[in-house]
Amino acid sequence: MVKIRNVFGDRYSGQQGQAGVYANWKGIQYRRSYVIPANPRTTKQQTIRGYFAAAVDEFHNWLTYAKQAYNYLAATLRMSGYNLWVSRYVASQAAGLPAPTRPRYGLKQFGTSKTTVTDEALPGTGKGPHTLDHKPIVVKSLKGYSPAGGNPAMGAYVDIDRGLVRIVTNITNKLVIAYTAGGRVVDYELLDSDGVTASEASPAQYEVTFWPIDLGSVKIYDTTATQAEDLDAADQIESMEIDLRNGKVYIDKTSPDAAGTVDYEYYVGLGDVRMLVTKADTSFKTWLGYSDNDGFLFLAQTIEDENYDVTMEKGGYQTIIWANRACSKVTEDEFILMTAV
Repeated sequence: MVKIRNVFGDRYSGQQGQAGVYANWKGIQYRRSYVIPANPRTTKQQTIRGYFAAAVDEFHNWLTYAKQAYNYLAATLRMSGYNLWVSRYVASQAAGLPAPTRPRYGLKQFGTSKTTVTDEALPGTGKGPHTLDHKPIVVKSLKGYSPAGGNPAMGAYVDIDRGLVRIVTNITNKLVIAYTAGGRVVDYELLDSDGVTASEASPAQYEVTFWPIDLGSVKIYDTTATQAEDLDAADQIESMEIDLRNGKVYIDKTSPDAAGTVDYEYYVGLGDVRMLVTKADTSFKTWLGYSDNDGFLFLAQTIEDENYDVTMEKGGYQTIIWANRACSKVTEDEFILMTAV
């Protein structure tokens, strides 16, 4: 290797034919011999490359919240969250261990009060969107629709802000959903490969890959069709979409011809609630966020790095502290009541 110091201040990089390769190391310009890079194609090397490809594909399908969770974990390691995820994934697969899971998402809704509404009438015509009398709606709270006349009951409810699908009917075959999210068209996403039994439908809950979902775009199927087959021949189930933030609902399949009613919960949102998550018994920060004007705060955390301590605070309100909580509890979708002091 020959180091080069250029008295004119010129800097070079890259290959110069086959004469050599210019580069820079700690501010020192140098040139090394041109060497054709090795490209081993052994079975083991190909397997490792497959692990890398799988890790990259998985990461690219994550929402911003999951990527940010890994950025926090990588903050002291002088690497990006992307590199940390890939290194964890490849190391686990090479060792024959289960792959790390995608960080769990969660929605916290902070508010100063919560109210239950029963039997609010919906218009008797049109799928919607229909505007409810109150907003924002508590996540997972609208699961009661009472149809009128001969209109069918709902088989599923979808909280579009959070991408949650709640099934309240039996699914005999595969449970499949089609939807759009921010312009991304999802023609076929498998939620459950063996259906939903009566004991599961209470409700059975699923999370789609991409959200928030565009209101009015959902179709849910009970189908034996594979991805290559046409879902138009499948059995679409009755479903209702709920826009939590804006207090709207949309009926996906059968347009009603008589006014039904809904039950739900709404709250008075509280903005600027600070939520700090750290690894249990340490000051290592794994999330920091503030609720928006509607009290919404989205987050993500990893199962592999649990347990966690959580502090939720806002001036003029009692501070809430959780100690040594599992990832599932920290990321649980829920309304949190803040009490004034």
